Amino acid sequence: VKQFSFITKLVLSFGLLSTVQAAGPDDSFIQAYSLIAQADNLSRLGQKNSAIQKYRQARNDLAALQSGYPDWNAAVVSFRIKYLDQKLKEIGAEAPEDVKATLDKPPTLDPAAARREIAILKRKVESLENSIVIKDAKLKEALSAVPSPEETKQLAKLESNLSDLRQENTNLKGAIDKATAQLKGANAGLAKATAENEKAQANLAKVQADAKKTREAFEQSQQEVKSAKAQANNRQAKRLEKQLADNQESLEKTEKELASLKTTNKSLESELKSFRKGNREKELQTEVEA
Repeated sequence: VKQFSFITKLVLSFGLLSTVQAAGPDDSFIQAYSLIAQADNLSRLGQKNSAIQKYRQARNDLAALQSGYPDWNAAVVSFRIKYLDQKLKEIGAEAPEDVKATLDKPPTLDPAAARREIAILKRKVESLENSIVIKDAKLKEALSAVPSPEETKQLAKLESNLSDLRQENTNLKGAIDKATAQLKGANAGLAKATAENEKAQANLAKVQADAKKTREAFEQSQQEVKSAKAQANNRQAKRLEKQLADNQESLEKTEKELASLKTTNKSLESELKSFRKGNREKELQTEVEA
């Protein structure tokens, strides 16, 4: 494993010297980016020394790229160099001054291992390029899906209209609920008034029957008084006169009750008509609102 890592270091160091001359800035940056990704992964796994080597190699690549192509995405290259300096500082390594800082002693090269490592790196670079193409396509798709200013205005207008319609619908539901509650209350009041009116009618009929009996008794008493007077039976006449007076008082009392009940009945009938009229108006209003 140590031999393989050493070979990898050599291949990457050797690749730096040749890539800056042969490869273009795009390839150089992709290679450096791949090294950064590998170093980040090694750092997370706790392989500090290997991560430092990758970070230094990537920084040297970017420094060479910056020197050879100063106008090529200068801000991006500068950002990556600062990122690498920060990473090296975090894990306790100094940032390299030049490309030669990564080369310690001339290693012994294993061609087979070097070819395998190069093939692995090429596959990683290819994977990275594919990822860049896919993300670029997704970005273009996302940008193409952004609505135009006119579409944005129309959408905002539609949302506003929808909000107004929802509010109007809520208000109408509230009005319907309120009208339903009022109608329910009116129906309850109508039922109560109807029951009271029926009770008053029954009481009136009873009082009228009692009044009829009282009148009949009074008339009978009058006849008896006349008959008693005609027979000059003073004692019976006095008794009958007293009975007549009692019947007269009872009749007056009954007539007063009858008059009171008639007044009450008239009031209840008026109230019943009012309830029926109000109930009908509310039903019509509810039908209109619906």
